[in-house]
Amino acid sequence: MKIRISSRGIFSIHVGSERGITLFMAAAGMFAMLGFIALAVDMGMLYTARADCQKVADAAALAGAKEAFLVPNSNPTQAATDAAISAARANYKPTTNYTNDDRLNIIVDNTDHTVQVRVTRTAANSNPVQTFFATIFGIAAVDVATTATAEVFVPAAFGNPPIGEKCVKPWFLPNRYDFDGNGPNPPRQIQSSDRGTLISIKQGQSALAWAPGQYLIATLPNNGAPPSCPNCGNGAQAGQGGDLYRQNIACCNRNPIWCGMSIPFDTDNGNKVGPTGQGIDCLISQGPGNSGGQDILVHPVFTGDSNPLTITTGSNNPIGGGLTVTDSSSLIMVPLFDPLTNPLGSGQSTVTVNGFMQIFVKNEHNPQNTVDAYIIQVLTCNASGGGGGGGGTPISGPLGNPLPLRLVRNAGT
Repeated sequence: MKIRISSRGIFSIHVGSERGITLFMAAAGMFAMLGFIALAVDMGMLYTARADCQKVADAAALAGAKEAFLVPNSNPTQAATDAAISAARANYKPTTNYTNDDRLNIIVDNTDHTVQVRVTRTAANSNPVQTFFATIFGIAAVDVATTATAEVFVPAAFGNPPIGEKCVKPWFLPNRYDFDGNGPNPPRQIQSSDRGTLISIKQGQSALAWAPGQYLIATLPNNGAPPSCPNCGNGAQAGQGGDLYRQNIACCNRNPIWCGMSIPFDTDNGNKVGPTGQGIDCLISQGPGNSGGQDILVHPVFTGDSNPLTITTGSNNPIGGGLTVTDSSSLIMVPLFDPLTNPLGSGQSTVTVNGFMQIFVKNEHNPQNTVDAYIIQVLTCNASGGGGGGGGTPISGPLGNPLPLRLVRNAGT
């Protein structure tokens, strides 16, 4: 007996086998597609929850540091805790869901003058972020935690000289300025009536500089305490030139600058346009191409000592836009020198610190990333000058605060 296997029979079996594989592949593809949907939807929810928690942590840390170290009080730890909790409650959103103040971990360091706030949404605290599609894969909730640290530098009340600042920005400014627009000569001394005046603190055009080709970029020390940087800054050890200049703008240089110190300035004729724009945009959260987003100084009147310093947060501010605050990363300190007693001469490479000026950076703009800022107040060294200077008086009343307050980067974040 002969057995025949027709080509049609073999072909029929082959087709049936492919149809089964197709169904299997379609089912696997649908399962994978659900996975991508779960990833897209649930990751979006997680990022939103984390961003809201970060805003709460940022606002709470800033408020706590301000109350602890900028406002006189007998118990800075309690003042910081109360202020941080109040700010957290004010910035609460449903996606934050820290449910009560026990979800805020507040650490006050009275030595380094920092306040750290950690906002947690975890299973251990019974408030994790609930997922939607990911429950199909057995992931019903995810833990989220954010941390923010705010720092205030308080100059020591001892030493010689006793006036010093940290977080000083790398521009030397003269304590005399051309307020009539007729060029750098003859300048006059900055006065109380100059509060709120808009000046250029870093010129974009060489013809407007105090010396031809010199933009008075201070080479601040970088061999001591590491810098404290926001997320957009780079805290890695910077060398000289543009990298150090950019870092000293965006970050807080924690090496103190004292009255009477001789600080070198950049003698290169380069304008450092790129590092200026990059550093300023990071510092004040300005959008690219002068597109805005930075904080705005509100100053209807700058006469009399009773006018408060009022700032409206910009849309790029980490704590959210449209808020009324009294401190900002745009509020900075720069060193001063006296061009009469310390004139800039040929071959000169150092300038002696004669005081400090607090300014509010408005923006950087064309030409060549010119940086404009409002005058807030001035701290001057004693007339004795040199390395033995002491004392110091603001040019005006309680407008702003000469102590820098800002968020700093947390290790591992």
